[in-house]
Amino acid sequence: MLVNHVLMKIEMRMSVCPGAGGAKPLPLGEIPMKFVSLKSRGGDYLVVASNVAWLRTGENGQTLVGIVGSSPLLVTGSIEEVARQIQED
Repeated sequence: MLVNHVLMKIEMRMSVCPGAGGAKPLPLGEIPMKFVSLKSRGGDYLVVASNVAWLRTGENGQTLVGIVGSSPLLVTGSIEEVARQIQED
């Protein structure tokens, strides 16, 4: 019963997404995600920016990117370069 109550509250919660004609309320499940392309020596990643939890210096000039609920990714570039990429894209 408590689970149903919590789910109902989550479904009813609204977020605001600014649009051309002003703020438009969107249901929580329809919030647009910002994807960031991160380069790696083994292949490229497309990461949801809001899921990045932390950055740490890796080996050979690479950076470890901590992802919420997942293992870290090893990507090319310094912490500063990767942080800039996440903020700009």
